[in-house]
Amino acid sequence: MPIHLSSEFYSLKLAFTTRSSGLVYSSLIFKTITRVGISISSGQLNNILIHGPERFDQEQEALLLSAKLYSPSLQVYDTGARHNGKNGYATFIGNECFSYFKSTESKSRIHFLELLPGDPSYLLNEQGYHYLTKQSPAPKYLTAIAAIKDQWFTDRPSFQAALETTGIHQPYAVKTITEAALLGALMEKGMAKDMVFLSDDVGQFTILTHALCWIHVERNLQKIHTYTPSQRQTLDQLLTAFWKLYQRLQTYSKHPHPTTQKRIEADFDHLSNGQTEWIALKKGLDKLKTYKEELLICLDYPATPLHNNQSERDIREYVRQSH
Repeated sequence: MPIHLSSEFYSLKLAFTTRSSGLVYSSLIFKTITRVGISISSGQLNNILIHGPERFDQEQEALLLSAKLYSPSLQVYDTGARHNGKNGYATFIGNECFSYFKSTESKSRIHFLELLPGDPSYLLNEQGYHYLTKQSPAPKYLTAIAAIKDQWFTDRPSFQAALETTGIHQPYAVKTITEAALLGALMEKGMAKDMVFLSDDVGQFTILTHALCWIHVERNLQKIHTYTPSQRQTLDQLLTAFWKLYQRLQTYSKHPHPTTQKRIEADFDHLSNGQTEWIALKKGLDKLKTYKEELLICLDYPATPLHNNQSERDIREYVRQSH
């Protein structure tokens, strides 16, 4: 059952998580915990922050580990943020029950996959091999990795050294095989093969089962420029139909039924296949058509959220605190 925190506890969570970017707002923490009735002196609080911060790190990593094993879906988001006076990135992973933040110097699919397990491991098992084949690598790479298939590697240097011994040097091949090995190890440790990751169409999060935020897609449609009243009316009708589908999916997620599923799919096809001589709108509809599978993930996984607003709100506050 989701746990809904009060605004005071939410502020407390943010105050502690800013510590990972090198900043501790002890005054905010003191103000928050005394407001909710906890009796503590500012000296006691500073002592906890100075001498026991690793306990908070351990708890945060344990939380992500549990979520990765037992959550049907995770919302993900990242944004630029400064850490210790340098430009970097902040990544959010969470759902309606928890929020996890991590500061990194760069972002990529490899960096994201390394965040998920706490202690990254690398394993080219059947699951990792399946991911790799979907990326269509050259046959010679599939042959080369046979020498290290099903071997565990506990850090990236040892895994990269193993790739070197197999003769794999090409950067894109190394990158793709590393992603496959990280995924293989994650699923070997218990992460569901059909874990749903919900994002705003960000490339590094497109792994396993990927869902798209409806609000993000609608923003792209809103950007279509209209020049006549007729075009404005046509676009408004499209957006109205778009949001009606969204509302039907919300209802479906609470009461899924095969008949309703087929109707929603058919109505989505009807909407995205609309015929028009308006080139800008035609491009928007074509793009919408390519998003079908990711927008309708809810039909197969009803617990999946339809939008990613929570992650945007949470990480915005995190970045504001970090500055």
